Amino acid sequence: MDSALEVINKIMHKHRFRHKRDVAEYFGVTPQALSIWIAKNQIPPKHLLKISEEKSLKNAQSGNNQIETPTGGSKEELQSVVNYLLRENAKLKKNLERLNKN
Repeated sequence: MDSALEVINKIMHKHRFRHKRDVAEYFGVTPQALSIWIAKNQIPPKHLLKISEEKSLKNAQSGNNQIETPTGGSKEELQSVVNYLLRENAKLKKNLERLNKN
């Protein structure tokens, strides 16, 4: 399993970013948030999802249907992304129900 810094370095290399602030902009966060990710060695699931979507799009374009986890590995990371999506889905359903009642 790659560390948060290794994932960030791979993104820098892939997109030819020269500074970590460019990676922060890629994720839509502040450079300080990126520093916290590195210090905690954890990238939040919603941002891992962005990496995963990018890989899925690349695989779809190349005709490769193999599923890959965002950082190359752990089931825990994949499960945290799935859990995040399930929570977001539940929130959206509640909001939709509330809007339909009004």
